[in-house]
Amino acid sequence: MAMAGNKRQPQQDIAGFPLLSFFELKDCLLALGISVTAEDISKPSPQTTMMIYGQLVDILMGIPLESLEGPRSSLLGMMEHRVCPLH
Repeated sequence: MAMAGNKRQPQQDIAGFPLLSFFELKDCLLALGISVTAEDISKPSPQTTMMIYGQLVDILMGIPLESLEGPRSSLLGMMEHRVCPLH
């Protein structure tokens, strides 16, 4: 059965969070004082992802990203690195 026209269905909320377009997300980040481009969101690099994440943690939780580096390094130092045999 063919659908009349090519109307897009509204996007569903996932676990109570609405799905935002790139531009809506960009506007929300700009409202928080985080300067991003649509490309930063649509094609994120590890650097831009960490920059956005770090600023969100700082703004919303009051925790500078640098203060998380010490515990992160300690936890990584406690991890065992095991090599799994292929056979």
